[in-house]
Amino acid sequence: MKKYLIRIFCLCILTILCFKINAQQLPQVSNFSYNQLIFNPAAAGMYESEFNVNLLSRLQWSGIQGAPTYNMLWSDYRFGGNKSAIGLNVNLNSFGVTKMTEVLGNYSYNFRISQRFKVALGLRVGVNMIRHNALDPAKIWDANDPLETVPVVSASAPMAGGGFRIYDDKFYLGISAPDFISKDKYNIYGNDGRSFFNKKRNYVLMSGYKIKLSDAYALRPNLIVLYFPTAPVRADMNVNFEIRDYFWAGATYSTSHFHSFMVGTHISSTLRASYGFQFGAGKNIPSKFYTHEISLMLNLDVLRK
Repeated sequence: MKKYLIRIFCLCILTILCFKINAQQLPQVSNFSYNQLIFNPAAAGMYESEFNVNLLSRLQWSGIQGAPTYNMLWSDYRFGGNKSAIGLNVNLNSFGVTKMTEVLGNYSYNFRISQRFKVALGLRVGVNMIRHNALDPAKIWDANDPLETVPVVSASAPMAGGGFRIYDDKFYLGISAPDFISKDKYNIYGNDGRSFFNKKRNYVLMSGYKIKLSDAYALRPNLIVLYFPTAPVRADMNVNFEIRDYFWAGATYSTSHFHSFMVGTHISSTLRASYGFQFGAGKNIPSKFYTHEISLMLNLDVLRK
């Protein structure tokens, strides 16, 4: 009995620590250039199609029991005149015995600053609903253990953030703080005692450029830099080779030592699918630390006709 109590106690301490450390940090997304709305509200309405829905599922470290999983849905709609757009993010994330549900609304306003460039200003508001349940049966070693009280935490944290994006037909540069303000009365993120500008929040820089090789072929180098106060700065750089309206493939190098290969295709004029495989390349990273990422994007402009 004693050894089971010790195991459960250690598990609770470990998961609470992970809960404190990781609750706000943005996930690492291999296909980040095609999913910019996850990181920057100013990306709402960035596609040529006016109405889009995208589902991204990320099975992180799939060889490890209890590893993080991310299911992220985003959708955007651009209004006539191409000056404003709205977007929605619904993120269902879990790691260990902690589950998070984010529901976020986005608004972007676009205006031209020169004959070439436009600027988009974005605003995001929403809520992060968090549940930490150490009573998860999958985490209990002895089903007959009479232990009755194990920590269960449920809380909601409203948040707001913003972003900036400058772009043209070939280039984009975006800067965002998607969770710049959060109401954290339960100290979920461990921000008590921190000054306003030292609180744990995400800062993101994204950029990319399209190099046209011919009428049908192009290269797209992209960069994302993420800063979170309790983690090292992370930079991911990728290059995608595109065959217009048909197929693309690419690779991502990350300073986190988790690199990716990616492919995508247009299944039809309204449906696009992509797959990413991420693997660890560091000396101290086990071979089981591999990740699968699947994305489906649907163009719903046909519904408006």
